[in-house]
Amino acid sequence: MVEDLGLKTLNGCQDEKKLRNGSDAAGRENDVLTFTVDDAVNRAGYGKFQIRLLILAGVGWIADACEIFILSVIGDFLACDWSMHRWQIALLTSIVFVGISIGSPVFGILADIYGRKKSLVGSLALLFVFGSVSAASPSYLWMVVFRGCMGFAVGGLAQGLTLCTEYCPTNMRGKAGLYLCYFWSIGTVGVTLIAWVVMNQLNDWRVLLVIVALPSLGGVLVFKWYPESARYYLVSNQRDRAIKVLQEMASMNGVDLPPGQLVEVSDEHKRGQVKDLLSKEYRLSSILFWYIWHPAEMIFCFKLAAVVTNLRLILIVTVFGRMSKGNTGSALYNTDERPYSVKSIGTISTKVPQKYSGQP
Repeated sequence: MVEDLGLKTLNGCQDEKKLRNGSDAAGRENDVLTFTVDDAVNRAGYGKFQIRLLILAGVGWIADACEIFILSVIGDFLACDWSMHRWQIALLTSIVFVGISIGSPVFGILADIYGRKKSLVGSLALLFVFGSVSAASPSYLWMVVFRGCMGFAVGGLAQGLTLCTEYCPTNMRGKAGLYLCYFWSIGTVGVTLIAWVVMNQLNDWRVLLVIVALPSLGGVLVFKWYPESARYYLVSNQRDRAIKVLQEMASMNGVDLPPGQLVEVSDEHKRGQVKDLLSKEYRLSSILFWYIWHPAEMIFCFKLAAVVTNLRLILIVTVFGRMSKGNTGSALYNTDERPYSVKSIGTISTKVPQKYSGQP
């Protein structure tokens, strides 16, 4: 009995020393073993949980790519039915990016208040609504309004990237962002093939817009499998939910959470402000990000505008789509109202009517 008491005393001393030194702990708070969200994520590694989240977020990026890339062709399809100037086609593209510039900060604020999951799913729902409603536009003006609202919805899809990186180990976050870009490529290739098939077989841009909006509906349908941000739970005083989602991540990856308790976020670090981006700690990173994104967006928009304002391969799809309905003669379109004419099968005239070219 004395030996048992001595053994318990020895173990107690070792445990006390372990608590005080924190050698095997992720952190220490009031002499209790603690760990942070990053500690839990790094211990879980890159496993089934992260792969599932990558696929879920990838659905949103496919939807994003479909709606953005369709801008390069939809203007010409509309010009086949509506009398339009070149600047009107350019406006259809510009209004989408105006909507994105407004929607991004709005959905970012909503994510801070209601969570990243709700913000992401809300943007996907709006994207499907306005993307599909665009197909019912009775006039050019309504099309501009609906596409602008669609751009507003696209502004919230960046939450998918944020969720992916939050739940990835620190040494995998760069690669995780790269993996997500593959889904964008899938969306751009997919929408091109869809446009080719739909316009060749059905010759209906309204059907095309509805089909292009379907990936965003898919993102809404898998809503329940999206995890909420553990960091959001912490800053919104929902520590139990943060622990639950971290336990789910660890269990799915076949590991255990670090020993101890999850560290709570202090009040002074709970909410950031826009001015914090230019604070001493984040100033350099913010400037570098802005510098990188500015030329990248300029190049992207320039290429997109070049595709919109020039004859391109996808237009040949429209031509042969018209031909499939029996218009194989010398004049496929009425050049007084439509932008292109065909002199012979497979040959597109480079002449553009004055009204379409924007000339008086």
